[in-house]
Amino acid sequence: MGHGIRTYVLGIGAIAVLAWAGMGASHVTGVGGTVRMSPAGPGPQRAGGPDASPYRRATVQLRDARGSVVARAITDEQGQFTVAVPAGTYEVGVDVRHAAWPRCETVEVTIRTNRIARVAIVCDSGMR
Repeated sequence: MGHGIRTYVLGIGAIAVLAWAGMGASHVTGVGGTVRMSPAGPGPQRAGGPDASPYRRATVQLRDARGSVVARAITDEQGQFTVAVPAGTYEVGVDVRHAAWPRCETVEVTIRTNRIARVAIVCDSGMR
């Protein structure tokens, strides 16, 4: 089986390279998840219709206990992200650059060594 290499940006200027061999991942510590925007469109939501859409190219930030940004990641086209960070407790949120909308929740996550913690962040689009 082939080996894949994925690169993720950590903090400002730091880069971590994570290698996957075959079907199983190497022992990686970090957080990954999705960022979604809701409602997905203006007006009433229809039964069976999408109530949220991926938040593409959102900047996700991890803050330590002091409130300092220790890592950043950009979501992909499906609103997904992954970033390698040391084990610990972090606050995960979306940098909206002090804009009124969207309003995004923050999630506290405890990351264990050799594990990828999963989070789901929902942002209010402000559409009604």
